[in-house]
Amino acid sequence: MEDTRVASIYRHPSLRAAINIIVTRLIVLKHEAAGPHISDNAQDTLQQFCRWQETYNDKNDDAPNHHDVAILLTRHDICRAPGKCDTLGLAELGTMCDSLRSCAIIEDNGLSAAFTITHELGH
Repeated sequence: MEDTRVASIYRHPSLRAAINIIVTRLIVLKHEAAGPHISDNAQDTLQQFCRWQETYNDKNDDAPNHHDVAILLTRHDICRAPGKCDTLGLAELGTMCDSLRSCAIIEDNGLSAAFTITHELGH
């Protein structure tokens, strides 16, 4: 599972930081209509997902379903511009500590998605 790989990357001794990655909830969307609108436009998808995930986050930091960051894993191509679909993930810089914008979208391409998640969480 991606969280284990991501957590092990953040536990590397070279970081000299205590960063814990814990999955608090996993929502599997079986129908596209149940989730945020996902398009090939990376920025639009990120904005849609950030708004959508807010409705699922308990505002109380101590609540069992509260999350600090939300990650959308998708098999859709993530494109920065028409015809430029080599983007593997997107998160806005400096937003991981902002409760309304601490979200990322990741193209699920298998095992290497863990490195993309780790990178995007660094924002």
